[in-house]
Amino acid sequence: LQIAADLWAEGGIGPARIAVMHRAAGPKTALLARRHDRAAGVAYVAVHDRIAMLHALEVTPTQRRQGSAQNLLAAAAHWSAQQGAATLALVVTAANQPARALYERMGMTPLARYHYRQQKPQ
Repeated sequence: LQIAADLWAEGGIGPARIAVMHRAAGPKTALLARRHDRAAGVAYVAVHDRIAMLHALEVTPTQRRQGSAQNLLAAAAHWSAQQGAATLALVVTAANQPARALYERMGMTPLARYHYRQQKPQ
């Protein structure tokens, strides 16, 4: 859907991440949240080997902290279960405290931690 692509672009989710979504081979869907007949947010979820991966959850700045992310997460969990997933997973940065707090309120717990390293410019 173009509206999903537009919301992702506004949130900084570019072509490389969208290409990952297109490459997923199993069941996959984009979920759209609406508020007052306007797009409020979007999320993508795909299932592989009974694990659903939530990817690219983005809520418009004017709709944040009004329940859209919680509704998208609940819809992703429901859709994933219908596809046979036993687990719903996601990746969030340590700096994204509002999202981490939401996931904790929704009953999610950290499973693992990792970090990236970048080579210093020469």
